[in-house]
Amino acid sequence: MSRRRSSVGLFVASLLLAALPMSSLAQGPAPSIDGIDWRLTQLAGSGVPFIDVPADVAASMRIDGVKAGGQGGCNQWFADAVVDGAKVTFGDIGSTKMACGDPAMSIESAWLGYLPQVSAWSITDGRLELSDTNGAVLLAFEQPSTSPIEGIKWLLEHLRDRGALAPVPTGVVATLDLTAGMASGEAGCSQLFGTYTLSGTALAFADLMRGDKACPEPRMSVQEAYLAALGSVSSWRRAGSTLELVDAPGNVVATFTQASAPSSTTTVSLGLYSGRPDPSWTLTDAQSAELGRLIDSLPSAVGEPPQGGLGYHGFSIGAADAGGADRMLVAYRGAIATLGSGSGPYRQDAARTVERYLLDTGRPYLSAGEIDAVETDLSTT
Repeated sequence: MSRRRSSVGLFVASLLLAALPMSSLAQGPAPSIDGIDWRLTQLAGSGVPFIDVPADVAASMRIDGVKAGGQGGCNQWFADAVVDGAKVTFGDIGSTKMACGDPAMSIESAWLGYLPQVSAWSITDGRLELSDTNGAVLLAFEQPSTSPIEGIKWLLEHLRDRGALAPVPTGVVATLDLTAGMASGEAGCSQLFGTYTLSGTALAFADLMRGDKACPEPRMSVQEAYLAALGSVSSWRRAGSTLELVDAPGNVVATFTQASAPSSTTTVSLGLYSGRPDPSWTLTDAQSAELGRLIDSLPSAVGEPPQGGLGYHGFSIGAADAGGADRMLVAYRGAIATLGSGSGPYRQDAARTVERYLLDTGRPYLSAGEIDAVETDLSTT
């Protein structure tokens, strides 16, 4: 199926043309907790050594550099993290606000409450333990075994709607990623998230939610049909790079292809600071495609776009690949322009949709104060 894929490199061109501690005696490679999806298996209890986490409660943690996040059991959570040798500390814990029943809700509240008390980590026989300053183990994790469909970005190709399987309309991007009990991706309009349970070829989704963003047809209809299809799934089957999701009566409700590795990486940096690095993050393929669509839809203008000073001074957007960095775009106060271009062609964005979208993609990586700085600027200008 033919599909248009936007990338920063392409829309730059169109823009310019348009007007517990480890022993130091351990042998072999040092263990690491970074870049690994850890599944919570136990947490410290009251009156008992540990509380076991039920297999159907998806609670997980992943640390990537200075950021941590995962599934709490009911909600997605995120925080700053600092790993220094066998020490680890977590900043303020943020999360989505979905409510769900016990035991998922009570387990989430308890273990996320322990995270700020953590000061050290250790790994023994694949078991990760997080301990407090007194050496008491608060949380225990393991690396979940993965199936042939986990840890892969899947691109939706066909969708069952009104009793028939049909191709996804050209230009509509919907994806699925299954990692450590957490389902995520793009639903067509908004990001989707939820949980899943997987046993052999049996697969079921729960607590599926989407963002509240509205968008034109056919993307909105695809989004609603996609979420309904996922809610009906009972099993999966895979042949090569194709994944089929099947409902209880045996109907294929969705087909996917394995997304190929992107040829470029779209990075975003939030301009806030002077004298220390600004926060930055990498967009997914689907987010890059949506960003390109938003910019392509904006009218062009000629002149000198607004320039930032101290404090919030816009989002910088760039694409880098093996050949080096492409030109950088800056989204600031309703204008999308090439960095350092001065007076010339740029895109007008009176509603500041691009800045709002980039802020949404960066929320898991930004502190509350950083988010507030941008939201304040968006609300006052």
